[in-house]
Amino acid sequence: MGMKGFLKEPGKAVPLCFAAVFLLTLFIYFFPYTGKVIFYPLYREYKKGNMLSDVSGFKLRETDNFLIYYKSMTPYYLDIIEKDAEKSLKNVQNDFKYTSAGKIIIVIYPKYSEMASRIGLGTGSPAMGVYYEGAISILDPAMWMDKSRDAEYLFERQGPVLHELTHYIVDYMSCGNVPVWFTEGVALYDEYRANNVEWANNKKYLSYYTIDELSKNFYGLDETKAYRQSFLILKYIGTNYGMDSIINIIKKLGEGKSIDMSIREVIKLDIDGLFLKSLPQS
Repeated sequence: MGMKGFLKEPGKAVPLCFAAVFLLTLFIYFFPYTGKVIFYPLYREYKKGNMLSDVSGFKLRETDNFLIYYKSMTPYYLDIIEKDAEKSLKNVQNDFKYTSAGKIIIVIYPKYSEMASRIGLGTGSPAMGVYYEGAISILDPAMWMDKSRDAEYLFERQGPVLHELTHYIVDYMSCGNVPVWFTEGVALYDEYRANNVEWANNKKYLSYYTIDELSKNFYGLDETKAYRQSFLILKYIGTNYGMDSIINIIKKLGEGKSIDMSIREVIKLDIDGLFLKSLPQS
């Protein structure tokens, strides 16, 4: 039946729509990881389109690889962000052997409150940047940088761009099928590789979170401890199995496999064994 014939019988459309939604729900229920890698990329592009609508009144600086949106800021800081973004992207693409398709959106906000309200940031330490569904948002460096120090060096070492670009790459490689603790661990580990900066290296804990706690309630946990644990796990994988193993785990996730299955297939350890080996024991 052609589209014109179908539209002449609108009564059939409602039950067909309900049937389609029902079948889609069943598919996602029984195949949650496969369902995510199929439908999440579509949702991400939709949300990215919404982001572009939200910043339609912003100024734009276009570079070779980025669309940088901003309101009003010091050109000096804008230049620093552009330079660090291009350099960080090359590092991340080399590390993960992945080239992004199209230009990456970066939105610079003059105030944290505006960034938080637009992105819907939760509780916790104020973020200098966040990757969210296809776009990177960062706070104007003028709001947090020590103006008495070398701004370019400080932003490269402590700024959010490399971290958020890693999230971007992991999200696209995994089709969004990645636990928060894993992508945070990857981002912290890549910062460690690039800048020799280790998250909370002065923190020691007598115990760590279980896989269920990390997976189901990451943002409700002690922030420093959860991030430290995630970093240690990914550092263990990278140190003992190589960066290629991390890449292959992400690729497995992008095929619609669970994190446990992806880890087992790549490094031959189940996730409980990985936690046991990677975390200091009291």
